[in-house]
Amino acid sequence: MAYRVCFVCTGNICRSPMAESVFRSRIVEAGLDGAVETDSAGTDGWHAGDGADPRAVAVPEENGYAGDHTARRFDPSWFGRLDLVIALDTGHLRTLRRLAPTQRDADKVRLLPLVRPRSGRRSRRARPLLRGDGRLLHMS
Repeated sequence: MAYRVCFVCTGNICRSPMAESVFRSRIVEAGLDGAVETDSAGTDGWHAGDGADPRAVAVPEENGYAGDHTARRFDPSWFGRLDLVIALDTGHLRTLRRLAPTQRDADKVRLLPLVRPRSGRRSRRARPLLRGDGRLLHMS
């Protein structure tokens, strides 16, 4: 049986699909394709059914990562089939743990550890950084 991981941000149009795409690529590179399944979702359903933000597609695609994505809202019933739920910031962490039907499910939720590229310090949330023309530059 595969180990199942889901990345979760707010709307599932920027941070979580980017994280899923990079993670999925690393899984394939490690020869674990089939042993680990990846997914992503949002804590809110505002963008359910929409594609990822074009800026969140452009940078990953420019770097060789897949950009095809359809947003959806995280459903608490998914806890039963997931092994790990990765929250993209502390607000998502709190929301997901509140949604968890059991303590065992709440224990599956972890915060994505981030390091700010310029300072080397840890960050509490992934933030998209935009260039002057509105294009996504990178995440910090």
